[in-house]
Amino acid sequence: MKKIIFLLIVLLAFVSSGFAQIASDPNNTFYEDAQIWEMNGIIDTLPPIRPYPVRIIKKILTSVIEKGNESQVKKAQEYLEELTGRPFHAELEIDGNYKNSNGENCFAISAFPEINGDASFFNDFVGLGYKLGFSAYTKDAMEYMKNYVPYGYGFAHDTLRDPGELGPFKMYLDTDDVLSVGNDNFFMQIGLNRMGYGRFLGEGLALNENAYHSANIAFTVFFDRWNYTQFYSAIGASKSYDAMDLQSDKFLAFHQFEFNITPKVSLSYYENIIFGKRFDFSYLIPAPYMALQGVGGFNDNLQMGLMLNVKPIKGLLWSTDLFVDDLSFNELVKFNFDTKIRLAATTGVIYSPENSIFSNFALRYSLVTPYTYSHWEYTDPVAQTINANTFNYQNYTNNGLPIGSTLPPNSDSVKFSFDLNPVKNLNLAFNFLFLRHGNSSETLPAEEAIRYLMSDSNVYATDGSINHHTVNVCDVDNWGYLDSAWNKLNFLNQAHKMYVFQLGLDADYTIVKFKWGQVSVRGGYSAEYIINKGVDNNMFPGVNVTKNTNGTYTYNGVSYAAEDLVNSFKNDWIANLKNQFNNYFYFAIQYRW
Repeated sequence: MKKIIFLLIVLLAFVSSGFAQIASDPNNTFYEDAQIWEMNGIIDTLPPIRPYPVRIIKKILTSVIEKGNESQVKKAQEYLEELTGRPFHAELEIDGNYKNSNGENCFAISAFPEINGDASFFNDFVGLGYKLGFSAYTKDAMEYMKNYVPYGYGFAHDTLRDPGELGPFKMYLDTDDVLSVGNDNFFMQIGLNRMGYGRFLGEGLALNENAYHSANIAFTVFFDRWNYTQFYSAIGASKSYDAMDLQSDKFLAFHQFEFNITPKVSLSYYENIIFGKRFDFSYLIPAPYMALQGVGGFNDNLQMGLMLNVKPIKGLLWSTDLFVDDLSFNELVKFNFDTKIRLAATTGVIYSPENSIFSNFALRYSLVTPYTYSHWEYTDPVAQTINANTFNYQNYTNNGLPIGSTLPPNSDSVKFSFDLNPVKNLNLAFNFLFLRHGNSSETLPAEEAIRYLMSDSNVYATDGSINHHTVNVCDVDNWGYLDSAWNKLNFLNQAHKMYVFQLGLDADYTIVKFKWGQVSVRGGYSAEYIINKGVDNNMFPGVNVTKNTNGTYTYNGVSYAAEDLVNSFKNDWIANLKNQFNNYFYFAIQYRW
């Protein structure tokens, strides 16, 4: 097996792509350019879900070539050449990543050989985008993702588990593909790929390009005035406490309807639902998911959202996305806002000036309230029990990673970024991020926090992450949720919050481009300062604390009052908080043919 892998790597290394795999990768730079072209009025409305079929991509590029200025036409022609040229390309990229953290250094090397491309058949009625390759790391992929990129950054490759080994490298299969069938107004896509939705690319609340890939089947009806998309995805279920073990039979269904009120204003309504341990064809029906899940007893994880996009002037877009998980409507109509509010929201502007070295500016504010995305699964639905072997088919994750926002629950952030092209073939990207995050365990009263300590180990996460959910407890045969967790907002009201400051620069330069291939180099630097790093550690691990008849609690053979025991664990958590300064450097060289 190792010899076969080695031969494939050698083959890929000597046959190596430019803008290929546009139709299978929503992170391709084409989608950034397409949004800029739309904002500047060169093309009409874009499809809501990324990636697009080959036919639609060709239509967009043809329109830009007909209507754009000189630089826009040149870029569109380059995309079109890659899209319609040879049916396959090959690529080899070698990366080096270096991190300095409070004086401690670590270094890793990675390699990404692959064959990829886009093709179409039958007068573009059938399209195909694909990538077949490997990702090789000198570190484990999970370690690479956690330690070699700044806090909250996404991971570019779908390579996390089950590696082979080749010398110092751990080898992972890294593949995506999308087959599309249809015309300009009706099309279906099926494949293994990532999905993106929303105007802030890579920061979607419902579907994020940074999420792990999934097996998808999608249907779209697309007209200038309105569009409708519905898709069904097979995703991976993991345990809430430990995401390393995986199970199949978990699904995500999503649909959205967008109406262009005017050429400058559009409004979208969307729903998504997570469920598992069964295939449910009803979520393929274009009907409200709220009604459909009611047929089976409202047991699935449903969210709803609204997205408003406004283009007040040429080149400027204001976008607002509201993702609602769960609300206490009865309290909100009484103007009580210290209640159950589970939602995520983003609002901001993107500006793209014409005939400028600056390609775009973006400024946005995002928030995620406590316990949003964080649902639970019972091992025994009747007894309503959870144990260390319970797989979660309800939370908003795929393979243990968030499907939506990269912000953890109980967080908010401000991000500013801009891109520019000062000279030919050189692209620069600057970004600044400020983020706050609190661990909602900190505001639990002692009589509620003690419930986590009474559980078995590796059952409940208390780290404030997407895996951190409320406990359903039983007192004298009456089940109920922890009141302050379930019925209070508790948004960033913790005494110890984590603050993250990030400043980054990325550069991409094409050195040479000939018929026999193209050589490019990329590099980047990010400075990151984290105050109170460790807020996202578990505060109240399950340690089998027992309750005594006199109201005290026994831990390690010693009796404690609830408040004293809870405070001792909380104080240990506080003692491990620290400030940390990180430097991240990376350099990549890429050969494309």
